[in-house]
Amino acid sequence: MQLYFTINAPHQWVTLDHKGIRDSGISDSLEDLPLKNNYQRTIAVVPGEQVVTGSVTIPVRNRQKLLAAIPYAIEESLISGVDELHFVLLSAATGNNAIYAYASREDMGEWMSRLTAAGVKADAMLPDYLLLPYQDDTSSTLVRVSADRILIRSHRYMGSVIDESALPVWLRDHGLEKPLKVATDSFAELVTEHGAQDVTVVVTEADIEAWLQNGVPDNDSNLLQGDYQTGDKRGGWSAYWAAA
Repeated sequence: MQLYFTINAPHQWVTLDHKGIRDSGISDSLEDLPLKNNYQRTIAVVPGEQVVTGSVTIPVRNRQKLLAAIPYAIEESLISGVDELHFVLLSAATGNNAIYAYASREDMGEWMSRLTAAGVKADAMLPDYLLLPYQDDTSSTLVRVSADRILIRSHRYMGSVIDESALPVWLRDHGLEKPLKVATDSFAELVTEHGAQDVTVVVTEADIEAWLQNGVPDNDSNLLQGDYQTGDKRGGWSAYWAAA
């Protein structure tokens, strides 16, 4: 089995196996998570606002050299100095296109300290938007958690979090004609009012249990690499099961 849990309180948690979700709940503290089972993987889910994903074209094939080159290829867009950030390579696709994620080392250190203090060993860590349902890279999934939090999954390995005021700009930059999947009829009306032309409503709640009903992210979506690698490389299930 696998255990997914949110790093921030209240801690939503979900246990699942190859057939789907087995159990779920909410814990007030990390110490109260159901950690007695021998899980194949334990995955910490962190706020997507604190994890940036993107892609860049770099003519390098070696993964280590590619990872080393990414910070300097995107340096002008970084939120902090290169040395203050933790970078991971999520995918090295064809055509020299690298998909990356980064978070501040301060945030990574805080998250790891919380886990250590609670006696929780995480095998993986990923942003919450990568739990949203995914079909292919031609469409994006949007879930409005609140007016201040709209989670977006725009790619197998990429996503973001915006607030409602930034939605028109995101839609324009994304492409008003591109397919969107949204969680509620009211949100579908909102994105349509802003000009979106291809909108489908997919019924899902704004919590990780609902998002994991459709499957799990694959093994590459993991911030615990490099300096933060836990030493456990056991994989999970990369395939999506059919929803029951």
